[in-house]
Amino acid sequence: MEASKAIEEKKAVLEENAKQRLVMVQDKRETLREIMNEAAHGFSDITMVLLGRFCAGKSSTGNTILGKTAFDTTSNTFGCVKEEGEVNGRKVTVVLTPGWHRDFSGQEGTQNIKDRIKQSESLCPSKPHAFLLVIHCDSSFTETDRRRVEEHLSVLGEEASERTLVLFTWGDKLGETTIELHIERWNELRWLVNKCGNREGTETPRTTGSAVT
Repeated sequence: MEASKAIEEKKAVLEENAKQRLVMVQDKRETLREIMNEAAHGFSDITMVLLGRFCAGKSSTGNTILGKTAFDTTSNTFGCVKEEGEVNGRKVTVVLTPGWHRDFSGQEGTQNIKDRIKQSESLCPSKPHAFLLVIHCDSSFTETDRRRVEEHLSVLGEEASERTLVLFTWGDKLGETTIELHIERWNELRWLVNKCGNREGTETPRTTGSAVT
């Protein structure tokens, strides 16, 4: 009985925290295209850089942003790829960076990915207006994941987090669970979203069954 009561109390706390989070971020919760418009306010062009580990859904997200099949979703990305398009009358540049391995900590491989992420800025026609940190929401988010994100974002400088939006992909996989409750269940994920100023959104794929990178 005591164990069951403790579980129910913990569940109630998580749900209440999730409600508070929704209130806190609802002014910032927009569709992906609305977020783009906000980031590009006052600019005729917009440049975005997509970051995340392997199989997070970066290529699919890039295609959604540009409104066309610009990035290959059937293979992994090992180098930075730039694609452009016009969205709502603006020229949009999207730079896709290679993903890091979730559990791989080899110094040489990790440094190689960091170097390529840093090089992504050289492909941008202007200073990136926004960094989209893409996270597959249908998975756990541990301390290892948090450290991986932090070490790879660090190569972009301290101010990068001020222009970073956490974008959760495959939102339909959560079922009836809200993204706020999902965030509250993982301390490390909550830390990350808070670090990025509670700027977060959810993207549901248009099609299923295709590989994502």
